[in-house]
Amino acid sequence: MLKRGEVDIAYLLEAPKAQEVKRDPNLRLAFWAYSGYPDIDVLFKQQAVETDRKKREALLHQIQRLVYERVRYGPIFEYI
Repeated sequence: MLKRGEVDIAYLLEAPKAQEVKRDPNLRLAFWAYSGYPDIDVLFKQQAVETDRKKREALLHQIQRLVYERVRYGPIFEYI
């Protein structure tokens, strides 16, 4: 159990759990992010607990490929 003034790190907080933490006056949530892509979130959770380096690397490459496929580009205009 953490005592007042100690620090702990939480990751993979999904929106409902993060909101619960934010409502608790004894806890402080400094930053949280949620991708909005359930398939990528599942892969991220799997790689976080994977101990085999090759399997973890494969999961990370799969995540990277999915993110690259979903990236959106905006045109850059130069007004003269």
